[in-house]
Amino acid sequence: MTEKLSVWKGTWSLIRYRPGFFALSVTMAVYVLTTRGVVGWLQKLFFDKLTNEAPVQFDFWTLLALIVAVEVSRMGIDVIGHLSSAKVRLAGQSLLRKNVVQNILHKPGAVPLPVSSGDAVNRINHDLADYGDFPTWIPVLVGHLSFAIFALIVMLSISVPITLVAVIPLIGVFFLNRFAWERFLRYNRESRESDSAVTSFLGEIFGSIQAVKAADAERSVMSFLQTLSHQRRVANVRHGTFWALFRSASDNIGDIAVALMVVMSGVALRDGTFTVGDFSLFSTYLFFAARFPADLGSYLSEIAQQRVVLDRTQEMLPTAAPDSLIVHGPIYENGNLPLLKRPFLTPTDQIQTLQVSGLTQHFKTSGAESPSEASGIFDITFSIPRGSFTVITGRIGSGKTTLLRVLLGLLPADAGEIT
Repeated sequence: MTEKLSVWKGTWSLIRYRPGFFALSVTMAVYVLTTRGVVGWLQKLFFDKLTNEAPVQFDFWTLLALIVAVEVSRMGIDVIGHLSSAKVRLAGQSLLRKNVVQNILHKPGAVPLPVSSGDAVNRINHDLADYGDFPTWIPVLVGHLSFAIFALIVMLSISVPITLVAVIPLIGVFFLNRFAWERFLRYNRESRESDSAVTSFLGEIFGSIQAVKAADAERSVMSFLQTLSHQRRVANVRHGTFWALFRSASDNIGDIAVALMVVMSGVALRDGTFTVGDFSLFSTYLFFAARFPADLGSYLSEIAQQRVVLDRTQEMLPTAAPDSLIVHGPIYENGNLPLLKRPFLTPTDQIQTLQVSGLTQHFKTSGAESPSEASGIFDITFSIPRGSFTVITGRIGSGKTTLLRVLLGLLPADAGEIT
């Protein structure tokens, strides 16, 4: 793996794969989250009307009807937003899995994957599911940001000192994320690698049961499985604990800001510079606005996890181009599946004579410093008529298996012709 696929480049490609649904998801999220501000403003008018502390043009029933109407519309729009996000998520996951499997199938048949089949299945299933879900975080984050900006503007127009306290969580989450970034990467990688190790070893056990029983190695195998399971448990507990601590710290920073702002609002209410409606508005806005730093911190930690996901996927396909993982193509969500093209062969297509001319396939061994020192086959030329019996002989390592693999197309030929 010489070049890494950028998290943002891959995310942007998944967004462009279903741009309509993504735009609809963003629009719905912005509406659902920013209309919290409308509800808070209507509550302010309701309490101002109730206490006669400010002139209000609407009566009680009109205000209540408006609040109910806004909440009902938010519920309906939220359903549409979730459906749009599901379209983006499922399409992205399917596209990623399709591209990974295509890259695996395009590998020469004799070149094994650098990981076991169980590990590969685990990465394709869980890792790519996480990355396909990553773009759906963006609409929610944009909606929270829109509401936070709207709420801060409204609150600044009422009380500047109280509103400035809301900035404290943002600063705290920034420094907290800077401190936790490297640990997130390390703990997440250890957790995923331990999961893959257990899955891979289970696959090896089920694939070689007779060999294990013949060698009377049941106890050794189970002991090693218990060791891997213990390492997995430790890695997952460490990752989960660190994640919980980070979320708790982010939430508590926001809660501290809410407590400070409520105390300041209570003092202003006692001094007469605040109305009951203002206090109701601040109470509504502050709770959600203070949650934005926690959501931002969660998203930043997700970026670190997606970096690990892409690295693990590219480790599985070291020779594949990074962009091949996110290339757009059909995933056949609707309609009939495409028909498989079957070659139509006639007796004239039979090979009467296998002719090989100058066939060459070489690969570097661990001690080779130049192509001339590489192993393989070089300048092989022969002709075999149909129906004849031919034996390929030679010493160990002379290239017999390599020749057969090149003839069958399991290894690519560096030079020569096969007709």
